[in-house]
Amino acid sequence: MDDVSLTLVESFSDAQRFMSWLGERRPWLGVDTETGGLEWYRDRLRLVQIGDANAGWAIPWEQWGGLAKEAIEGYDGLTVMHNSKFDLHFLEHNGVKYPRRNLHDTQPMVGLVEPAKAKSLKAASERHVGPGSSYGQKALNQIKSKNKWTWDTIPIDTPEYWSYGALDVVLTARLAEVMYPRVVSNQLERAYEIEVHVAQVLTDMERSGMLIDREY
Repeated sequence: MDDVSLTLVESFSDAQRFMSWLGERRPWLGVDTETGGLEWYRDRLRLVQIGDANAGWAIPWEQWGGLAKEAIEGYDGLTVMHNSKFDLHFLEHNGVKYPRRNLHDTQPMVGLVEPAKAKSLKAASERHVGPGSSYGQKALNQIKSKNKWTWDTIPIDTPEYWSYGALDVVLTARLAEVMYPRVVSNQLERAYEIEVHVAQVLTDMERSGMLIDREY
């Protein structure tokens, strides 16, 4: 995808350019995370990625988490994730007050319009964004295998890692541009709204847990 700009935020200058870019108008703002594992209550949040159809920014959480938090909490346009429940867990557990009122999710968009096809971001992007959408994942898998790195140990500044994350938000934004109009044209808006809201309710339920009688 030669027409895409991907940036790892490493300096104050990068942060300034990111905030200036964030002020531009766009139909969809993609948001994603890279984490050390799948368990939000014990694994690390490593990267927060924010982007649109043309640019993706990878923000290291430990160094620039405040920047990511400010950007997300202050944004008043439409945001979109792919499998929002996963990313909401990690972001909100780490103190981000996500503006859920404007949150969309491309996973249920794809699931409702194409129920018989794969719903993963890469698979859907290969079909609707363009061939080669999965190349970054293949390159990342190769370098992780070569160096015996895991999602938790791969260095943040590894180009194959941060660019993989930054590209995901570009794919998500582009997928939303394609799939949301199809949700509307197929009169699936009500079902889609229910899917998105149920995912948010489930996020809260999973975080709250439930009381059990351990002795019993």
